[in-house]
Amino acid sequence: MDELGRDMVSATTDRILAEAEFRAASAGNPELVIASSPDLKGQSAAGSALLEQIRAKLSDLDQEKAQLSAEHGPSFPRVTEIDRQVSDLDRQKAAEDAKLVERFRNNWQTALNREQMVRTSLQQATGEGLKQNQAASEYAAMRMEANASHELYVKVLERVEEAGLQAGVHSSNIEIVDSARQPVKPVTPDLPLYMAITFFAGLWIALAAALLAENLGAKQLGTAAALIALAVCMHSNVHAQAPTPSTSGLPTGVASLPQSQQTKSLPDPKGSPAVWNQPGAPSSTDGGPQAAAQMPLPIGPGDWLDVSEFHYPEFHSQVQVSAAGTVALPMIGETQLAGLDEHAAAHLIEAALLAKGILLHPLVTVRITSFAAQDISVLGEVTHPGVYPYGFHHRLLDVVAQASGLAPGAGRMVNIFQRDDPRTAHPVVLDPTGADPGGDHNPELNPGDTVEVSRAGLVYVVGDLVRPGGFTIDPAQDITVVQAISLAWGPSQNAALTKAILIREQKGGRTVTALNLKRMLRGLDPDLPIHDRDIIFVPDSFAKNLMNRAMESAIQSTIGVSIYSGLVYSQRY
Repeated sequence: MDELGRDMVSATTDRILAEAEFRAASAGNPELVIASSPDLKGQSAAGSALLEQIRAKLSDLDQEKAQLSAEHGPSFPRVTEIDRQVSDLDRQKAAEDAKLVERFRNNWQTALNREQMVRTSLQQATGEGLKQNQAASEYAAMRMEANASHELYVKVLERVEEAGLQAGVHSSNIEIVDSARQPVKPVTPDLPLYMAITFFAGLWIALAAALLAENLGAKQLGTAAALIALAVCMHSNVHAQAPTPSTSGLPTGVASLPQSQQTKSLPDPKGSPAVWNQPGAPSSTDGGPQAAAQMPLPIGPGDWLDVSEFHYPEFHSQVQVSAAGTVALPMIGETQLAGLDEHAAAHLIEAALLAKGILLHPLVTVRITSFAAQDISVLGEVTHPGVYPYGFHHRLLDVVAQASGLAPGAGRMVNIFQRDDPRTAHPVVLDPTGADPGGDHNPELNPGDTVEVSRAGLVYVVGDLVRPGGFTIDPAQDITVVQAISLAWGPSQNAALTKAILIREQKGGRTVTALNLKRMLRGLDPDLPIHDRDIIFVPDSFAKNLMNRAMESAIQSTIGVSIYSGLVYSQRY
């Protein structure tokens, strides 16, 4: 606070001095105010120098004007020009004086702001100091009161001890937390008897429920299920404790029955094979067939050719094929090259040189440097569909590779539309193994062809399965019902295998076909093929579900009785 007080005095002094300087500069000549203060001279050195130059120039002009007025008169042109210059200098001097006055006003405002800031800080520090003093005073008063109360407590405690000694009373530190309970009559439970009764009771209830569910109709099935569930719940609540959480990985309420030697455990999702390995670009394997030789590229209108002859460098030229398919070459003139490949075009030019007697042993080289309007469109299920140039590698798999390969939903069926007949599709089936990169699986393409990769089919397997969902299938090779069920990891324990249905979309509407998966899996019924967008539904069996729940209830009841018997038996000892 002392330091802030000193700052406050300094700020107030600076503010008063700045205000006085501003008022003096506003009322009179600001140059006199600057001259009276050494500090202001350094701050306003540039403005003072300019004013001194203006005053010196005004003095020179006044002397010159007086001399010319005396010699030539007041209307002399130079005198008039001097008056105009004097007016300009007066305006400059007034502007500089205004700048100095504004500078004085800014200094005053700065000093005023600093004084206000210091005053605010001083007020805050004063308020905090007063609060600290008040808190210290309250602490001292409360401390004195606490000391007095403690002394009084000590005196009263001494009097109590003296009174106890005089009365012969001895205090004890022992307190009774929990009184001893009366022991109950020990009972020895018959554990095997309890477990046998609980197991057979649950088994008979489950068999009765299954038979009742099979015999009753659909309308009475709900009422019977409610009654059986109520009976099972009452039996479980009376004879057992709350069911323990299942750690077997099965859904709640499904018993984990021991599997036979023929039944395999559920597969690991991480190790499951892919549904269908999508075909990519073929790769040559050791000992396998190699790719066939590429078809030579034909020369077309608009292509640029590089033509050269080994013995005669002046013959070298770069020409473009005209719309008629001809090129203009040195010494032999117009030559028809459209439709020929590079090798055939070179032989044709060599024959022309020989026929004209220009060279006896010509060695011509023709190279296509740029193709014009020769491209291939790649559409459908590829990673990057678009238009790609017709290059040296122009087989089907080469073009698919240029489009960054097949998309995840691509099928093996590819339709090729030629430029001459764009409405006729030429289907090609890709080889999924990649062992046959040539032939029918990888045909040659022509400039202007359109390649359309078909989408893979989709079949839906839903219902009481281990992993229901939609699975992609190859449109070129359909799969069967059993294969689709295997894609969903097979039916669950509660699935009704004899009541499955196949739903198929057709032009006339949907058709529903009943399936007996139990006989299909055993090979007794034919395995039906399925097509794109077919739906296989496997319902759950109410009887199996109820039996599994009853068995789980019986097992949990047995475990509960065992734990209860163990607890009762342990109390005896």
